[in-house]
Amino acid sequence: MINWPTREEWAEQRQQQPGLLPADYLSAQPKFPSSRFEDYANTAELHAVIRALQQAWRDLGRDVRGAAKDTDAKREASVKRQDINYLIKQLQGDNRASLPLCRGTRLDSEELSALVPLLGKIEARYETAREAAKAAHDQWWQNRPPADVSDDAWAAELERRRQWDEDARRRDAERAAWEAGREERERKQREEAIARGVAKRAKRREQKFREAVQALRDNALRPMSYCRCCKKDLTDPASIARGIGPECWEHVLKAVERGQAA
Repeated sequence: MINWPTREEWAEQRQQQPGLLPADYLSAQPKFPSSRFEDYANTAELHAVIRALQQAWRDLGRDVRGAAKDTDAKREASVKRQDINYLIKQLQGDNRASLPLCRGTRLDSEELSALVPLLGKIEARYETAREAAKAAHDQWWQNRPPADVSDDAWAAELERRRQWDEDARRRDAERAAWEAGREERERKQREEAIARGVAKRAKRREQKFREAVQALRDNALRPMSYCRCCKKDLTDPASIARGIGPECWEHVLKAVERGQAA
């Protein structure tokens, strides 16, 4: 069970922690800007960034081909090419690229800005928008209206806690009932697995008996060091000569008798 805060603690939390405030209260706060690349660059700038990345990709390809085999420089250039190719596909896709563009790659902003100077200007616009939004949000938080901590709000909070506790008790009871029956379920599963194994082995053994009966009728029995029915090693000369142990031979003879009687 949850150790719920007192009314005084609850009121203080509502005033200080945004996550505990109602959704309609938080809807008035300023929104942070979009991180979509297209919101900070026009079409011409987008195409220019793509062309610059493609040129960097080709330049790194020459570095990879010109580097010695299995060197750190070659591996580093290959990794950069993979990340740049990923960025090109992101920019060429349908509104999938987001800022900062290095997110999801092993490149950092400085490396990308060195490869594509225009990208630094575009990301600077994004950072400016973020800083302005953060300043507006901080100002809103400082001047926000007081949260509702009236008797009605406290009554609604108590009702919410009551429902939460009831759901928690119900879940605990269901979990306890499931745990109580787990041993019985596992025992039944083991018994069923054993029964399936026994039935499968019996069916396989009957099939071996039928094959042995057919071989006996066809005079196709041959000497073997192990029983052709149960795979046990044979030591008796008569059993070795027919390739069937004494116990399995009795079953084979009974099967032959049943076949003759039928």
